[in-house]
Amino acid sequence: MHELEAKTTAQSGGFSTRYRCPFCRTDMENVTEFIV
Repeated sequence: MHELEAKTTAQSGGFSTRYRCPFCRTDMENVTEFIV
């Protein structure tokens, strides 16, 4: 299982929190699919 680090970025519409996988370098918007 990959370690996930939460990233909160400020956008024009407000704040957006995304979970980035440092190993595969991809942003996952729906983390619940990977965490069982």
